[in-house]
Amino acid sequence: MAPPGGKINRPKTDLGKKLFKRRRVLNREKRRGRQVTGAVVDEGLTTVHHLKKRKSSPRANITLSGKKRRKLLKQLQHEQKSKQSKFCLDHLGGSRGPSQPSVRRNWRVKSSVQIPESSHMLLF
Repeated sequence: MAPPGGKINRPKTDLGKKLFKRRRVLNREKRRGRQVTGAVVDEGLTTVHHLKKRKSSPRANITLSGKKRRKLLKQLQHEQKSKQSKFCLDHLGGSRGPSQPSVRRNWRVKSSVQIPESSHMLLF
């Protein structure tokens, strides 16, 4: 038997803390390994919200309502159409990129006329 007042209110040693933490972490990993993950119905249409939900409650089933599913499918189709149209325009030469600036001359400026420095101040 321990002497009276031996272990009461005594702070834990570093070794005791580390062993306690190690046991706690190992048990948490074991529980995660045995945990059943929920089913995903529409695997191609996962969003950020699904990832958040999976992180908070991994056992929950992830299903989309018909409205959200149609909306996401439309978004994907529109993105693919816009990518295809950009791809086609680039190959056909219909659009000019930033490397090919448009050549437009300002009709107000005449390049052949030279303005002297002294009169330059009088114009403005």
